[in-house]
Amino acid sequence: MTHRISSYLRQQHTGLLAVFIALSGTAYAVDGPNPGTNAVGSEDIINGEVKAADIGGGVVTGAKVLDDSLGNVDLKSGSVRTSEVANGSLTGGDILPESLTNANLGTDSVQADEIRYWSIGSEELALSSVGDAHLKTDSVRPDEIQADAVGSSEIAPDAVGGLELAPNAVGSSEIADNTVGSNELIHPLVVEGPTVRVGPDANFRTDTAYASCPAGYQLLGGGGVRDKRTQLGITTVLEDRPVGDSWAWGISVPADSNETYTIQAYALCLLP
Repeated sequence: MTHRISSYLRQQHTGLLAVFIALSGTAYAVDGPNPGTNAVGSEDIINGEVKAADIGGGVVTGAKVLDDSLGNVDLKSGSVRTSEVANGSLTGGDILPESLTNANLGTDSVQADEIRYWSIGSEELALSSVGDAHLKTDSVRPDEIQADAVGSSEIAPDAVGGLELAPNAVGSSEIADNTVGSNELIHPLVVEGPTVRVGPDANFRTDTAYASCPAGYQLLGGGGVRDKRTQLGITTVLEDRPVGDSWAWGISVPADSNETYTIQAYALCLLP
């Protein structure tokens, strides 16, 4: 009899305990913060317990990621492509020094105003890549030209004149056979000055004749002649030289006491 009473009480208490557990707060922990919705809330998850294996592929979008929370260590190598970078968002500070090559640059993408002065040397230029169209007028100085670097192929026809040649710079070895014709030779202008009468004079005064080059001409040299009208021995020439600012030639002789004659100067003139 006593055994049947103890068995009955155990069965009833076990049932009551099951009912108590079902109605307690333990059901809240299993069903989340919103009972009856089968949802697990943030309060149900222990911090740091959600692993990569617990997250489905492609379910995390930009809206799920906290702004400014991702760093280099969070990005897979090569995972950020051009389409992921906003236009105009990269600056020099975002690019590793000396990491860009010509393969990374679009054709004609680098403009003149984006190149720092004196930053380009000969090693940055491809052979035969710089032509006359790339050079400003008078931008190449003599100290920028290597010795023996300029040949006939670099000189345009009729581009070199007398002003480009140093005195005595051209010798016979620089002139090819049968290349110089009459049109290459200098033809100076011969200017004859007026005649000057030299008459008999017991005091042996000096008379001078002049010949002057036209404006714009240079004096190369000159001389003088005498027209003897009476018998004469030897005429003494006192001066035979350039005069003034070297644009005229003069010849001076002393008058003779016994005869009369004329003298005339001439000048050799050349256009520069």
